[in-house]
Amino acid sequence: MMAAAHRHKLAEAVTALEERAKLLEASPAGTEPNVEPATLRLRAAQLALDASDPARATRLLARVALALPGLADDLIDVAR
Repeated sequence: MMAAAHRHKLAEAVTALEERAKLLEASPAGTEPNVEPATLRLRAAQLALDASDPARATRLLARVALALPGLADDLIDVAR
């Protein structure tokens, strides 16, 4: 991910973060909720905005809002 970001390939970095979030969601979880997928999507949304892709950022932030209610509401408004 870092190499992709360094080469200004932000879209690739966003994809890498999304894929990692999906892998974490698919793996067996313990008894405690895992906020890491939401955190990865939050970072991916930031990179999507940096890459001038507000639609993708909004989709990512909507997923964050499902996992962490109230956190992404203002960010979704900004992304639009």
